[in-house]
Amino acid sequence: MNISNNFGPVAVINGVTFFGVNFTGALNFSGSIVLPDDFVNGQTVSVPFTMQGHLTGTIRCPGGPLGCTQQVFDISVNGLGIASATIPQSGPATVIYNFSPGPEAVPEPATLALLGIGVSGLFAAVRRKHRNGR
Repeated sequence: MNISNNFGPVAVINGVTFFGVNFTGALNFSGSIVLPDDFVNGQTVSVPFTMQGHLTGTIRCPGGPLGCTQQVFDISVNGLGIASATIPQSGPATVIYNFSPGPEAVPEPATLALLGIGVSGLFAAVRRKHRNGR
């Protein structure tokens, strides 16, 4: 999905409010909608999705010449969530994306145990070397 608008929305970045922000970029969504057997046209269907992309935001230069813009952000984005899609019998479909934060990176217990065994082995080898060297 390519995104672009013409100096409309407001953005708050690090507590600073910018008016008339122009967004440009591309977002890629992935997920599959499987319609239930009892699906009825117009019914809302929910599906998990992932999203990644890049967005750039610019504003018009305050008091600057026509066509002058100032970049206020340039970010890579990724996330996941649940998309709710309403699929009518005719006309455009409506999709609402509800995002949630990505999962925190948590080391698995086996990796921590292996690290602990390695450190213990090094400690034992150094201690043995000092005992035998005296």
